[in-house]
Amino acid sequence: MTALVSSSRSIAAFLPTFLPTLALVPGLIAGILPAQAAQPQIYRETVELPLHREKGNCPKTLTLAVESRPYEGGSEHTVVLKTSAIAAGPAKYMDSKPRVVIFGAPLKPQYKNCVGWIDSAKNPSPLYNVWLQFGSVYFRFDLDAVKNLPDSAITYQKIVNGEPKLRYAIAD
Repeated sequence: MTALVSSSRSIAAFLPTFLPTLALVPGLIAGILPAQAAQPQIYRETVELPLHREKGNCPKTLTLAVESRPYEGGSEHTVVLKTSAIAAGPAKYMDSKPRVVIFGAPLKPQYKNCVGWIDSAKNPSPLYNVWLQFGSVYFRFDLDAVKNLPDSAITYQKIVNGEPKLRYAIAD
């Protein structure tokens, strides 16, 4: 018990010197920490995908809306294939696996006989594959199409306003 009291008395002796320094801590912390966390930078772009026509009446391009958000250690991307201009109805899931998803939508009458696909030389990413055949448009997203993307995942997939939408993350 005596050791406790003597220890308390020794701390008490330093308190008058220590308290003014302790009062500076909130100001120091405020100077070090930002007042508000920085908002992540989001990049949005609309990509026109040229379509290679094999036969029939085909649209010249398809539109892909892409939103990217880089963060420390990777990035997140949201992709929407804008099918409303060419589709007669809403997209539907054709197949869905952990790293691959395929959507399909019926084509408008003027494009029903189209057989075509994205021109591979002008495709912005091998992850996206779009083709028109059998009276439908198909959108395949495949994380395994690019080697060395093991730390990646499809984090969201849904049909929004009749159009296929998905989100994927890639770690550095």
